[in-house]
Amino acid sequence: MLRSSALRYLVLLGLWPGLFLYAQAPAAKTTAPPRSATQHPPGPASASSTPAAPAAGAAASGPGLTAAAIIDTMARQEKQLYQMMKSYHPVVETYIQDFRLDPVLGDVPISDHYYLGQLDYSHGYAQDQTYLNHPGWGMGILSAVSHFYSLHYLSAGFVDMLFPDPMRFDRAHYYFKYLRQDFLGNVRCYVFNVRPKPGVHGAFLGRIWVEARQKHLVRFNGTFVPQPLFSRYFHFDSWRINARPGLWVPAFVYSEESDIKGSTMFGLAGHTRFGAETRIWGYGLEIAHHASTASQMIVEGAVQDRSSGADAYSPVVAERMWQREAEDNVLHRMQKAGLLAPPGPVDKTLEQVVNNLEITNHLNIQPHVRCRVLLVTPMVVFNIGHTIVISRGLVDVLPNEATLATMLAHGLAAIVKGMPIDTKFAFYDRMLIPDDKVFTQFRLQHTPKQETLINTETVQLMQNSPYESKLASVGLFLEAMNARAQVLPHLMGPNFIGNPLIHNGKVQGLGPLLRNAPKLQFANVKQIEALPLGSRLQVQPWLDQVEMFKAPPVTLLSAAEKMPFQVTPQRPYLQRNQFQMAATGSVSATPSSDTSDITH
Repeated sequence: MLRSSALRYLVLLGLWPGLFLYAQAPAAKTTAPPRSATQHPPGPASASSTPAAPAAGAAASGPGLTAAAIIDTMARQEKQLYQMMKSYHPVVETYIQDFRLDPVLGDVPISDHYYLGQLDYSHGYAQDQTYLNHPGWGMGILSAVSHFYSLHYLSAGFVDMLFPDPMRFDRAHYYFKYLRQDFLGNVRCYVFNVRPKPGVHGAFLGRIWVEARQKHLVRFNGTFVPQPLFSRYFHFDSWRINARPGLWVPAFVYSEESDIKGSTMFGLAGHTRFGAETRIWGYGLEIAHHASTASQMIVEGAVQDRSSGADAYSPVVAERMWQREAEDNVLHRMQKAGLLAPPGPVDKTLEQVVNNLEITNHLNIQPHVRCRVLLVTPMVVFNIGHTIVISRGLVDVLPNEATLATMLAHGLAAIVKGMPIDTKFAFYDRMLIPDDKVFTQFRLQHTPKQETLINTETVQLMQNSPYESKLASVGLFLEAMNARAQVLPHLMGPNFIGNPLIHNGKVQGLGPLLRNAPKLQFANVKQIEALPLGSRLQVQPWLDQVEMFKAPPVTLLSAAEKMPFQVTPQRPYLQRNQFQMAATGSVSATPSSDTSDITH
């Protein structure tokens, strides 16, 4: 497969032990469709890369089960999945951090880069439509995301990591060495080492995990080879999630390089370290929309009269209902675009924290305040009428409930100060926009004067809250934001929706909460100022539900394990989920372990 002229990622896999058995078929040299708009020219095959003749059909596990049979089934399903991807238009997000190596703290961020858009395979290769149409943010997936030390990150490379080789990943083009059986979560897998046959260019080199029941590829890590002349393939670790029975979809890719050395051949200067994560979700958005519409039509006759008995609405109540209609329209449109998680248990947890703030501040807000989760990584919090929206990335890095309360208090303060949504959105024709125009249509920003009032009210809400005794930890979190704000502007100061928490490299308007903060000590293992990205929430990629992680706490061994605000490797706990779509379009999941089908 000829691959795009993109700089890609890596994960080193070590040597190829000669004890492993091959599953192979006769080599064939073919040309597959391009994976992106720009390609590398083919290069000559190296005679020294020709492997020794392997033994065909080596037994993998159990009587009659061979490595060849496992690989052939997996290869067929890879081609089928690639064809199925043409009917999906999931959301794809890539966030990159460049690092410097510190002797005590390990990798420390020095800059960041961000992309958000919608993925389209309908033309036979990956295309995109960016959601970020504002200056500094509106670059497409096939455009350069950023530039660092003459190192260009091209987002096409991130998307290529969703498949090892969509049309050629078979025994005709690759050698597969069976290694062992392994568990990823509670899913039993066969593990193979993989390398391309001579003459196969832009090919995958690394390791794969094939789940044992239906032989779907569920994880692969490695890189692409051979290295292009004027760019680089990076290492990556790509994971898939069981979204529906018999369907494992790309969900997460972690990529990193620890030392890309300067070279005039590759156009690089200096030594570059970086880590990146690519997340994919929203596969079932259209299905959910159609199911929801159908269910509403079916239950129309069962709608109950919820009126209070009055035969008229006062002007104030009518105005509130008009504002709520605008609010609901915007929420529905953002959810339909795959940007907002549907209502769920996490929202209830957030609303309980808001309720604590309301009670202790003697507030009686009508209509009641709701909370929702924006599915993106950048740290944002804003309000849509009486709904507080907080991003997944912001929830991830908050170290405790007091800091969560502070972020939610910022949204609550806007409601208390009477800053409602623009009621022009109550007219539904304003919702008839493409998905990539959602952030353009709904900026949801306040004026500087309004932000000053909101920040002042936020401080008062927290000082009168049950979290008043924990404000030192809030100040510590804000100090950590100040320390990282200038090098992580895409994480902390996004400008595509709401008002940024950071302005001119500092947290704005919350100075009183910093007064009692302890001295910030990144090297102090006992001081937890912020968490790494991915610490709190996980997203189900089919219909975008979010849920809290249930991982046990871990004792840190060194300051290098603190990693505040940082991109880190993710290791999804794989399980088999049998999703059943209810009348409302919601999904329930019943996990199933692979333990029962192991022969002891």
